[in-house]
Amino acid sequence: MKKLAAISTILYSIILFLFILSCSEDQKPKSEPVVIYPTKSLYIDLNQAVQPSIICVVNSESGLKSIETFIVKKDADGNEVEEQLGRPVTTFYNPHNYSINETPLYTADMIYFRLVAKDAAGNVVMSQLPLEVQGLYGLPEVYLSSDEAGTGNIESIRFIEDDPMPPLYAQLSSEENIKYVVVSETVKGITSIVNDTIFFDNEVQQATLNLTHWENGETYEFTKGATALRVKVAAGSMEKSREIVIPINFIQAITLVWTQTDNLYNGLPTNEDFEISGSITSANPLSSFTYTLISRDGTQLQAPAQITVNEDDTYSVMVNADPELATIILDAKDMAGKTASLTRNAHVGYKYHYLLAGGPASGLSGDPDALPFFSAELGRVMSYCDAQDNYSKVDFGFSIWSSYKQIRINNLTQSDKFMNSSCGTYDSSGALLWPAINVYEIKESTIAWADFEQASITDLQSDPGISVTQKGINLFVNLTTTPIPDKVATYEPLINGEKKKVIIAIDKIEGGSRITTTFWMKCKVEL
Repeated sequence: MKKLAAISTILYSIILFLFILSCSEDQKPKSEPVVIYPTKSLYIDLNQAVQPSIICVVNSESGLKSIETFIVKKDADGNEVEEQLGRPVTTFYNPHNYSINETPLYTADMIYFRLVAKDAAGNVVMSQLPLEVQGLYGLPEVYLSSDEAGTGNIESIRFIEDDPMPPLYAQLSSEENIKYVVVSETVKGITSIVNDTIFFDNEVQQATLNLTHWENGETYEFTKGATALRVKVAAGSMEKSREIVIPINFIQAITLVWTQTDNLYNGLPTNEDFEISGSITSANPLSSFTYTLISRDGTQLQAPAQITVNEDDTYSVMVNADPELATIILDAKDMAGKTASLTRNAHVGYKYHYLLAGGPASGLSGDPDALPFFSAELGRVMSYCDAQDNYSKVDFGFSIWSSYKQIRINNLTQSDKFMNSSCGTYDSSGALLWPAINVYEIKESTIAWADFEQASITDLQSDPGISVTQKGINLFVNLTTTPIPDKVATYEPLINGEKKKVIIAIDKIEGGSRITTTFWMKCKVEL
């Protein structure tokens, strides 16, 4: 019995020991949450377009109760200021593991990411990830200098036309890598690039560019009338840029203004004086200022004659209208050898017209072969209806003949193409029912087509013309193939009760045949 009691005592002791051991394991505290970061610190560059995220994992043995995240900043006095990121997290899909991936709006004053985790066992853990924030770099710098060393700062440019280009160097610098440089200029309010964009492939933070002699061998000169030079430099992955605008005072070497236009010299009375006037300014003193008169055959009517410039920079000279005068030329030259020239055309003793005409300008839907009418007195082409309204001044009409190959000039009785009973209505059997019509003999001129422009009033007046037996004069042939101007026509209409000599020619065809025919005509009408 004593032996059995001893065994029972031993078993009881073992059971009691195991019970006590079990109780001590249940009462052992769980380990606190663990925060794991992939890096020991996080580098953020505010100059980059894409910023890194804050990533971490929180493991908890007893289960998470809450997580709070903060950004710690340093204020101007050096004190740490804590700002909470979002709301605390209190609900977890898996309380033993939680991941964080956040990209806050970074600023240069951030120094830590801070996380506070609480678990079910009452443990509280604070973890910090140091933040290294590179603040925003300043904009790249650029200025113009007159030498490669960067001496001085050019703020404006004074440039006289045709002078050598001044030395211009763009001095570039940046805290980041320079990406590219664009040089442009403004002319008449329009800005355009003056050369190819210069790209920098290597890590360059400082550079000097010669703007007048580029590395690719090209040179740059100011465009006439340029008002500004622009240099733009961009740097960094976000391509922060700065552009400078340098005003250009572009001075014309010689500014020559001629008051009279070509139109004022069209129809000058023969052997009467006319005026040449205007103004002239020069950056340098003038060495000469002359006018030259050129005849219709291209020779000088007189040697260049000097023009006197008044104190207010104006000039005025009276010149006699020689019947052979065709061109007036003004020439100016300064002491530096720079020149300026202007030219005007003159027509003495006659009026010159250059007119666009074409079908169906007749205004008749039924007769595409009838082209416009013409009035030397009015100096214009007219549709049928317009001609009917001005019947007393209509001289002739144009029409298409020979299977649509020829443009012919006919007087108003020579072609049934003009036989229309009323405005806009064609009647091949009708009559030209105007109150009256002018009937002039249209002759072939002795002035050749090639000599039309050179013909003077003397040539017009001495041209007897050649009578023809056919109806009208063919001014243009081969309309449907290769257009060829053919002849010059002449006639003598009554203008203000007096007979005046007129010559007519077709200069060129703009298009088509028959109804789509459009052509340019020219004529000279005696004053």
